Amino acid sequence: MPANNNPTGKNQYKDCPPLDDPRVAELLREYHRKGIMNRWKIREMFCHEGIFISEATISRRRKELGLLGSGTATRKTPVTAKRQMVLDQMAKDPTSRQGPKTIQKGILFDTGICLTRDYIRHEMRAQDPGGFAIRDPYAGKKVFRVPLVSLGPHHE
Repeated sequence: MPANNNPTGKNQYKDCPPLDDPRVAELLREYHRKGIMNRWKIREMFCHEGIFISEATISRRRKELGLLGSGTATRKTPVTAKRQMVLDQMAKDPTSRQGPKTIQKGILFDTGICLTRDYIRHEMRAQDPGGFAIRDPYAGKKVFRVPLVSLGPHHE
């Protein structure tokens, strides 16, 4: 007589897909590439796909697949590799018009690693401080004002 009373592993969550479901893994990788890492949003998106899965299960599956959030990825990635990823993205933009968020999305798209915007901003300021001055919304947009001179009521 077997000691396991539940040999199939089915518990109360009958709609949850099995561990080896390739569709769940593929969707999690796709959402990670797009920068969607919030487990509540992922759960809602899975519901639209017809997959019913809890937030805790999503976190476990992401961990099993090695899909890390920005804080963990920034801590675990070596400094030289992080710096090189930022510099590679900055090299793709010679006019220095891309900000930290755009650089972050480019790194995520190219490598699949999400770094924090704070780290990217710090690295960008160290490597190209003039880029932030260029992207300043008020740079070069000074409104020139001249005094209004009235010649009289009958002059235009």
